[in-house]
Amino acid sequence: MSEESSREDKEVPQHRGVRNIRIGIAISLGVLLAILLIAGLWSLVAPTTPTERKDVVQAVGVLLAAIAGLVGLFFTAQNVRTNQRTLQGNLKNTQRTLELTEQGQITERFTRAIEQLGETDDKEEPKIEIRLGGIYALERIAKDSPERDYATIMEVLTAYIRENASLPSEAPTEPPSEQNEAAEQSEDAKQSFTAPQEKPRADIQAILDVLGRRQEARAEEHLGQLDLQETNLIGANLRKANLRKANLIGAILWGAILSEADLWGAILWGAILWGADLRGAILWEANLIGANLQGANLQGAILEGAILWEANLWGAILWEANLREANLQGANLQGANLRGANLQGANLWEANLWGAEELTQDQLEQAFGDETTKLPEGRHLPASWTQVQDGQGEGEE
Repeated sequence: MSEESSREDKEVPQHRGVRNIRIGIAISLGVLLAILLIAGLWSLVAPTTPTERKDVVQAVGVLLAAIAGLVGLFFTAQNVRTNQRTLQGNLKNTQRTLELTEQGQITERFTRAIEQLGETDDKEEPKIEIRLGGIYALERIAKDSPERDYATIMEVLTAYIRENASLPSEAPTEPPSEQNEAAEQSEDAKQSFTAPQEKPRADIQAILDVLGRRQEARAEEHLGQLDLQETNLIGANLRKANLRKANLIGAILWGAILSEADLWGAILWGAILWGADLRGAILWEANLIGANLQGANLQGAILEGAILWEANLWGAILWEANLREANLQGANLQGANLRGANLQGANLWEANLWGAEELTQDQLEQAFGDETTKLPEGRHLPASWTQVQDGQGEGEE
């Protein structure tokens, strides 16, 4: 029994005792008032004839009836108030019972779903169809559960991915050799990266789908950061997924579909995104230090304020990409296609732009860099860069 229930049980006799005292006082006052009224009326009228006595008796009857009516109204009001209090108590008890029952049902469903996630056959191989049932059951429970349980369920799902889609013992550090050779011989780097044959297991992809469509408001307030670091997500479909502030440090996303995904503020240190489809993705203020985006398609992607320090964007497609105030210091942009990309305020110090396609002098003028920036053939160091450099020199002197 809860402390609140015990307190309410103790308060019930107290309320009844107070009510009985009030009733006794009311009855006593009523009788006293009736006696005073009768005595006062009799002394005031002082009947001497039978008719006068009869009239006084009738008047007393009317007064007694009025007093009885008032007393009745008083008791009726008391009963109504008591019934209301009783009804409210019953409603609270009913609501508490329903909440406890619901919580018990959720706990039972949660336990059963967790058991399904670990189902294996006689050969200790995962029973995918049963595990899928557990995954979608957890998604449903997350929607029905109180806010405090939402983050727990999301953490269970991300932990499942970390355990069941972990990096291989020897994670690759560069694209397959045949693709590298094709890229070197191809004039159009984007055609060199074909989709990988390997795809996530059905249960892993199902969890990615669940995480991708998680509820925005609840995710922001109660979930915190999705932890998917050092996971193997080759060829995963994360189109339009909600991966805000996700931890994807060291994750392998080769050939993954991330078009229109929301990766605002995500951490992708050292992540491998060879040939990934990031068209229209939101990477605003994302951290991509050392990330490998070789051959990735970033057409129309929002990379404003993103950190791409020493990132590998060799042969990447950056058509109409928003790189405003992005940090590309030391980034490899060889062969990248920057047609229409917004480079306003972008940091290109030590960046390698040799062979970059469709990069105009106007775009360079909007960015800033120095003599360490390797420019493509036909492009020269903007005068604004030289002025900045000269200003820095004077300051140092």
